[in-house]
Amino acid sequence: MIPGLLAIGSSIIGGITARNAAKKQAAAQKYAADTAAESFRFSKPYIQRSYDQGQDALAYANQQGVYPGQTVAQLDPYQILGANYLGQAGLSGSQGALDIMGASQPYAQNFADIYGRSMSGNPIMDAQNFAASNSQPLIDRAMRDSSRRLTESTLPGINMGASASGNVNSSRAGVAEALAKRGYGDRLADTTALVEDQLRNQYLTQNQQSMDTALAANRGLGASYATGIDAIGNMGRLIGTPGDLYRNYDQALLNDASRRYAEDRDMRLDNQIKYQRGILGQADYQSSPYMAPTVSTGAATLGGAMQGFGAFADAYKNYKDIFGKDKESV
Repeated sequence: MIPGLLAIGSSIIGGITARNAAKKQAAAQKYAADTAAESFRFSKPYIQRSYDQGQDALAYANQQGVYPGQTVAQLDPYQILGANYLGQAGLSGSQGALDIMGASQPYAQNFADIYGRSMSGNPIMDAQNFAASNSQPLIDRAMRDSSRRLTESTLPGINMGASASGNVNSSRAGVAEALAKRGYGDRLADTTALVEDQLRNQYLTQNQQSMDTALAANRGLGASYATGIDAIGNMGRLIGTPGDLYRNYDQALLNDASRRYAEDRDMRLDNQIKYQRGILGQADYQSSPYMAPTVSTGAATLGGAMQGFGAFADAYKNYKDIFGKDKESV
């Protein structure tokens, strides 16, 4: 009887002891789990409220859609007037610019011709020939008085003096006539040299002036050619500027239509991405790692009772072996 009571008591004591230890361990595990989940529990109502508001905002944004109004300004009337004016001016002046260039284009060949003339021939010899060919009338006019004095005064006077003295064929009369003719010849040579020198200088000066005039006129043609080219460019810009204005406006319309199409196509997806990233992505989906409570007080009590009974059985067996008594007689 007594061994049975002792066995039962041992089981009860072991069960109570194990149950108390299990309760303490389970409480510790529950505290750890509560502490790990504290952040999520604190954030949960705010997260829920943010979800609700975010869903409302997402629905509203999707409902509104992209901006339906005009997003590209129309051309101003003054822009249109100015563009048309420039275009008409360019068209009106385009032919004139071509005419200027065409009329001035021979300047390069003219320059080549002038250069060729300047490098060909012998200007000094040409001047000498010009003087020799054109000097005689000038010499005759310059020597007119001297010729008259010689023929009308000097020589007749010598002959009359010789006749009066009766020495018409005298050597003195011949010497006087020869001296008079030599003096005339000297004046004729000096006058001829002077006239021809003036003619040569005039020829060279005139030739240089003609060359300079031709070069100046040709430079004017060259400037006119450049003016024509510039005018062509200006007329082209006057014509092209309005075209650029209208084309840029048309391109702006096309770009705007493409952008609006992409916005309408991607708006809902972009809103979802923003909602996911900005709201849902910030939520605390997972608490800190913790050990979930695994202790069972019932199992611990049962295990403790079994351990208590086992301990009693071992102790009773050892007692019997030591004292040699039957356990039932104890």
